[in-house]
Amino acid sequence: MKNSSEVEVLCLYYSYTGRETNYYEISNGIDSIDEDDFTPTNFWASLGGFSITIDGFYTIFTSHNFYNMVKATSFLISSIYWLKGKKSDWFDIDGEDVQIDIKFGLNELFTMKKADSDNIVLSYLSVNDGPVKKRGSHFFDGVYIPKKVWIKAVSIALNEYFTVLKNIVADNPEDKNCKLMSEYYNTWQLVNNSI
Repeated sequence: MKNSSEVEVLCLYYSYTGRETNYYEISNGIDSIDEDDFTPTNFWASLGGFSITIDGFYTIFTSHNFYNMVKATSFLISSIYWLKGKKSDWFDIDGEDVQIDIKFGLNELFTMKKADSDNIVLSYLSVNDGPVKKRGSHFFDGVYIPKKVWIKAVSIALNEYFTVLKNIVADNPEDKNCKLMSEYYNTWQLVNNSI
């Protein structure tokens, strides 16, 4: 597949009632999370995922099957740490590895490989079948994206997510999860400030 120079990543919110929106709309006051998720404890356990759209119209990946939003955002953050060769105790990655991946849903695997010094290759596979085409299953293998473009797109999406997280922590400073959520935010800021 050709190299895609325009990439949009959105962090997705999925409510327990089945409603879906994204953190761009939430952070800009266009939509909101469910009332129950306005507490740090519930927000930390909220459902979600992310989507990837290339060339302005071609959505190659969208999933909220990550069990909770933190699993999805942790993968996105770790991808930037990995691409920048940085380390964090939050993530089990080695900057020397040529691939990182995340398993989720029912035997789904999202992988990112270093194609060369400037590009990455994304794949979304069924653990059991690889990129086998089945009706309703939109697996793919080998989408090339410039590293800088990926980092910028992920940074925008994570900043939207963390805007909401910071507001929830600020509104509920006594919640037991505030310290953990603040540490998570600081982990993001360490790599975000170097972008």
